[in-house]
Amino acid sequence: MLGSPVLRWVTMNEETQGQQQSGAEWPISDAAPRWLRDAVARQAIVPADLIGVIPTESAADEEREDDPLLAEGHRIARVDVEEPFATVYLTLEDGRYLVYAARLDEEGVILLDSLQQPAPAYDERWVFDDLDGESGPPPPELAPTQGSECDPALWQGAVGRTLAHIGWYEEGMQVFLHFEDGGYLTLAARASGGVAFLLGAFVPDDPPHDDDYLIFDLPADAAE
Repeated sequence: MLGSPVLRWVTMNEETQGQQQSGAEWPISDAAPRWLRDAVARQAIVPADLIGVIPTESAADEEREDDPLLAEGHRIARVDVEEPFATVYLTLEDGRYLVYAARLDEEGVILLDSLQQPAPAYDERWVFDDLDGESGPPPPELAPTQGSECDPALWQGAVGRTLAHIGWYEEGMQVFLHFEDGGYLTLAARASGGVAFLLGAFVPDDPPHDDDYLIFDLPADAAE
């Protein structure tokens, strides 16, 4: 377990257990790690439990020029965390950059994403507008422990790694960026007191078991 109190493990829920008992099955890509394919076969895990974090055969939307999936196969050259804007920039070797930002809309907290073309200068990079409420750094009680995997300073571990797959946990507004040599960077949109903020973690190696991916609990007032 990491040092942050807002993390929990990915586990099978009651709905999945019912489907397991009924013998429900679903196909998984051969590109998925063998330990995950074995776990699926053994436990009859369904997509809701894998929360979109494992590799699939889904392709980028080529009609959407800012689709982050178009960054797959490219190396990350720089990571910039802008806590005052609840935004993270992941710059690719070719100068394009991924933008992830936490915002609040009328339905609650959301995680916005975009792949942008190279900017003339750093201060001219894309910034998502605030919708409802504000955005900023995590509140003190949810701030990451210094030196833990949740510490933004350690997200620099993603530099030099090539993106293999980008997966989403839609319900939890959390993205998982997997690397070709193993490990992943995960970012999540959360909110407290009407302010949206980002949480994240850099995990340098792939998890050994299907229940070892990390997700962040939604705060009680996430919809404020």
